[in-house]
Amino acid sequence: MAELLYERAPELDAEALAARVRETLPKTVAVPGGDRVLLAHEDFPIEFEEVTKAILTSVMRPGGDTEGAGPYDLTQSWAFEAKEDAAQRATTTLLVVEMLGRTAPAKDRVTAFKAALRAVVEQTLPLGIWSAGAAELVAPERVAEHPLACLVNVRLFRVAGEEGVCVLDTLGLHALGMPDFQLHFRELDPSELAGHLRNLAAYAFEHEDAIESGHTISGPGGEGRWTLQLEDALVAPDRAVLDIDPGPPYAAGGRG
Repeated sequence: MAELLYERAPELDAEALAARVRETLPKTVAVPGGDRVLLAHEDFPIEFEEVTKAILTSVMRPGGDTEGAGPYDLTQSWAFEAKEDAAQRATTTLLVVEMLGRTAPAKDRVTAFKAALRAVVEQTLPLGIWSAGAAELVAPERVAEHPLACLVNVRLFRVAGEEGVCVLDTLGLHALGMPDFQLHFRELDPSELAGHLRNLAAYAFEHEDAIESGHTISGPGGEGRWTLQLEDALVAPDRAVLDIDPGPPYAAGGRG
């Protein structure tokens, strides 16, 4: 799910959205959905008890008595310089939500969702995009940057009481049915490692099941061999992660 932020409520043109998505997914159609836009991505059929359906993307306003936007935790939105301004100016939002896609391959889900999200962003020009699964406020122009933009974030946490000790993790792969990555370390450059984790996330997405517990990977710059082990995440939300052990003297904390 993504939440798009606006100063004023935008107008939606369902047929124009469907036409834009069809440039990527030619079988996408707009389905009557009351006060929301429902896009059926028939390029990706799904079998449900002898009935064939399609991955859907719903574009709608928040339900109930919800007014305004946020609040949002912006502490892990590292790449968006105007994040505070966007969050403060926003008075209303739109939700872009995947439906029926959980059993589909991750690449199909991402292709459908990102095509729809990109079309909504182009039509409505939001101030920012709150990625619920990645806990990140993203600049709208990043939506087309790469497949995992607006879906997967790399977070940094400094461990209280332990000078120089940090935890880096990815957040968002779990929503696609894959383990996130985690690195508990000291005496290494967090910015260099953040790029390394982002590359790992992209590789894991492109080559599903190619990276597993017990495998080893190289460190940044191709140096060393770091072991992966499936563990529970150190930082919320609760989920499975592939913990990366950089070995002495860089490893911090205990490992299962």
